[in-house]
Amino acid sequence: MDRSRKKGDAAVASKQVDCNSNSINTTAAVTNVAETAPGAADDPRKERYFYPYTQLRTDGIWHYPTKADGSAYLAPIRLSAPFSVIGSGRDIAGKNYYIIKYGDNERCLIARGLVGTNEGWTHLRNYIDIPSKKQKLDLLTEYVQKETPPETWSIADTAGWHGDAYVMPSGEIIGKIEQRLYFNGRIADDKRRAYCTAGTLEDWQEHIGRYATGNSRFCLMLGVAFAAPLILWLNIDGGIFHIYGDSSSGKTTIQRAAQSVWGHGKAACESWNTTAYAVTNNAAARNDGFLSLDEMGEDRDGKAVDQGTYSLANGKGRTQGAKDGGNRPEIRFRVFSTSTGEITLENHLDKFGRAAMAGQLVRCPSIRHKLENHHNFKTSLDFVKHLQHAAEHYYGVAGRTYISYLLKNKTHWTTIAQKAYQKHLNNMIKAQQLNDQLKRTAGLFAAAMVGLELAIELKIVPLTQEDGQNGIQQCFIDWLRDNITSDAQSIETSKIIRNAVSFMESQNLFFIDPEHPGYLRPNFPGYVKGGQYYVFANIFKSELCKGFDENQVKEVLHNIGWLEKDTKNRWQIQLYGTDYRTGQRQRLGRFYCFNRLSPDDTASDDGDLL
Repeated sequence: MDRSRKKGDAAVASKQVDCNSNSINTTAAVTNVAETAPGAADDPRKERYFYPYTQLRTDGIWHYPTKADGSAYLAPIRLSAPFSVIGSGRDIAGKNYYIIKYGDNERCLIARGLVGTNEGWTHLRNYIDIPSKKQKLDLLTEYVQKETPPETWSIADTAGWHGDAYVMPSGEIIGKIEQRLYFNGRIADDKRRAYCTAGTLEDWQEHIGRYATGNSRFCLMLGVAFAAPLILWLNIDGGIFHIYGDSSSGKTTIQRAAQSVWGHGKAACESWNTTAYAVTNNAAARNDGFLSLDEMGEDRDGKAVDQGTYSLANGKGRTQGAKDGGNRPEIRFRVFSTSTGEITLENHLDKFGRAAMAGQLVRCPSIRHKLENHHNFKTSLDFVKHLQHAAEHYYGVAGRTYISYLLKNKTHWTTIAQKAYQKHLNNMIKAQQLNDQLKRTAGLFAAAMVGLELAIELKIVPLTQEDGQNGIQQCFIDWLRDNITSDAQSIETSKIIRNAVSFMESQNLFFIDPEHPGYLRPNFPGYVKGGQYYVFANIFKSELCKGFDENQVKEVLHNIGWLEKDTKNRWQIQLYGTDYRTGQRQRLGRFYCFNRLSPDDTASDDGDLL
């Protein structure tokens, strides 16, 4: 065997675990070498009668040494706990690995270039009892390199679609693959184990699925869960739906109920209390799948949310440098995500002095949580407790059934999904007269509609098509009402108007009459005269333009007829008044002039937006 190896290869600290014995490709046991040594008749030189060899036994790997003259065997030496090399493979970056089988059909990788090195053995000790003596390690190195079977594996860093097969985050393979595949996703072992099954499809339908009826947010989350494997088919980017509301209102519970489509309702979820890089790895491990992120408030500095929302929507993480120079291979993925928290994405980032960009807001729409129907339960709390319990006892079957049905006629369902997506998107664009920016957000809701529609059509979710579509459509309407003013042309425009309205109304009582100034409040925002509000230039820039381009703010507020210009078409207007100290009339300076406290056409919560 060629022993030349690339020293820069790195061991991958992950292992392959059978989540379901019926779904992961099994490997035939490695045949032990012969118990007996070759005889003199097998040696053409007839000079040696015994040869050293290494043997895999149930109690470990044993080496059988011989005397120097080959006249007899010496006492055998146990080298390590039992393991076997079941194949070799290469990942997308071109790195070569051995696939190691150990324990109860568990697997791990080791880079070929690290076999025999301290780094390589340290990696294997995470899974296997490996000695530290150099003599034994040298013998184990020879064993690994000699015992490699010719079978070649594909090594995948991402889950999801691989040809006509779908790989779960656990490594479980649904469908057929042309070549053995090892899933090397960067996901914690407890999360791998969370993607197993419990109960039957009927159990899930009875205790979870049917309760989406009449609950728009639940319909949306289920739609996102079932739409996740369709991202590739629809040729769209991923996105995040952020559900926010008061603590203990049930938003986390319905997220877990949606997660139960694929795995354990609680254990399979991730948290925002992490790094942006970890968010990327979690997404890659769930490629073409569903990622749940709980409690945005646990993000301690805003970085994970700020960077993570862009990464999830764009399908790639930030470029990382490699140890040996250059950059690591770019991690790419396609995911649909849900997030929960007590406040909106915009408000969360604002706490840390981070302005939410329009691109984030259209990729991560924040939707206020509500439970409209708690069915026959006495209280909404009883309803939430039921879903919480059910999501931890009936899970994993609905998603697997869904994928299996899709694979029976993949071409047919791909066509159906694409046509349905375009239909729903066109209907929303036409009904709401959306601009290009808002079309992207509408596309996320349309994809969720398709996911739920297919799950209903395949009789996995026990809802009517009308209930499902109406539920998700209501979520979209609510998002528009909360985020888009009645005549706004973009997300930025809406934000500018709402920010200005919020400031002016909060400072209303602190504006001073320039003719009768009286007591001057420190840092007062400006003057009010004849129903017009004159804001200091520095206040205008620091408060009304916070997070926005100053010229854009002026144009937006002027275009809605709220911000005035002087007779010479200048933005600032000269104001005269009485000096509160001398009583003499004088120029007070130049101000930004608002012709009323708030624009007449600003959308309110109860306004007729649509």
